[in-house]
Amino acid sequence: MIYFDNAATTRPYDAAIEKAAALMREGYANPSAIHSFGTAAEGELKAARNVIARTLGAKPEEIFFTSGGTEGNNISLLGTADAKRRAGNRVVISSVEHASVENTAKALEARGFEVICIPSPKGEIDYAALTEALNEKTVLVSVMLVNNELGTINDIARVKRLADEKCPRATLHCDAVQGYLKIKFSIKTVPADILTLSAHKIHAPKGAGALYIKRGTKINAVTFGGGQESGLRSGTQNTPAIAAFAEAAKIGYARLDARMEHARMIKERIIANLSAHPELFRINSPENSSPFILNVSTPVMSETMLHYLEGFGIYISVGSACSSKHKSKSILSRAGFDEKTYKTGVRISIGDFNTPEEAEELAARMTEGARTLIHA
Repeated sequence: MIYFDNAATTRPYDAAIEKAAALMREGYANPSAIHSFGTAAEGELKAARNVIARTLGAKPEEIFFTSGGTEGNNISLLGTADAKRRAGNRVVISSVEHASVENTAKALEARGFEVICIPSPKGEIDYAALTEALNEKTVLVSVMLVNNELGTINDIARVKRLADEKCPRATLHCDAVQGYLKIKFSIKTVPADILTLSAHKIHAPKGAGALYIKRGTKINAVTFGGGQESGLRSGTQNTPAIAAFAEAAKIGYARLDARMEHARMIKERIIANLSAHPELFRINSPENSSPFILNVSTPVMSETMLHYLEGFGIYISVGSACSSKHKSKSILSRAGFDEKTYKTGVRISIGDFNTPEEAEELAARMTEGARTLIHA
């Protein structure tokens, strides 16, 4: 099997699997329990919180664990809007946000908020349009760090400066799921008030994620229960998954430079092979995009190419796994690409386990497939 769908989910590191398994066997106590078994589980949460904070340059008390990116984005938007309802009603997002931001914004619109969607050509937010949209009624701005389809990297520091000028009391949220431990950043270089992270995008199991929430940021809980995670996210924490998340984060952070260089090498090898056939392929990702994501248009419909490659045990994507089975406007369409481009676009996303040989095989099969299918 050759797996190039790592933006959808990743194969967990062995160390992360072993950490989760050990806690499921021997450390399965409820971390809220007051006996020593529970205290040990609570210690695992504390250790994980310290790890995630360290990778961001944040304080442990600014890290809140969730079940993943979707819940994190929902809490961020709903909780902020609820906390700031009296201050204004304008919410500003980019046109290419993940469905968990886009659809939560639609839910806010149904509750009376004014939602402004900023054009994002090729995945990068239009900063002039953003400046025009920001005003004294703006309470929330949400712009993703790395676009999940194109790999485009947004300048969140620039977004922050614009927001501080036009609406200094607004909260800046950033979906950093595709950027965390895939590009180099900290809370100083990506100065959002809230960041969303997800474990299964960084070679950890599914079922865990985190929010960085800058101290002093106003946000309300949107679910209620036992008051876990300082009352923001009630519910018994998934300690095995969270500890595995931290284990993967330690590995990913320690090897970040090497991992980025490895991904860049794999990506460049694929691009070089496909670019040798300009009559067949068009590279949609911008040059300065994430080394882990490559979007390419082929001469045939994207799903046709996907299933052709699947026949050889090669797995890529036609878009976000969270939206591909639901009717919604294509990210490429919202990023300004024409109909032919977005209907033939495929996403190749790279992980730590991919090899140069796999890159060569993928490119060769795509070329073979393009020539075969175009005449079928």
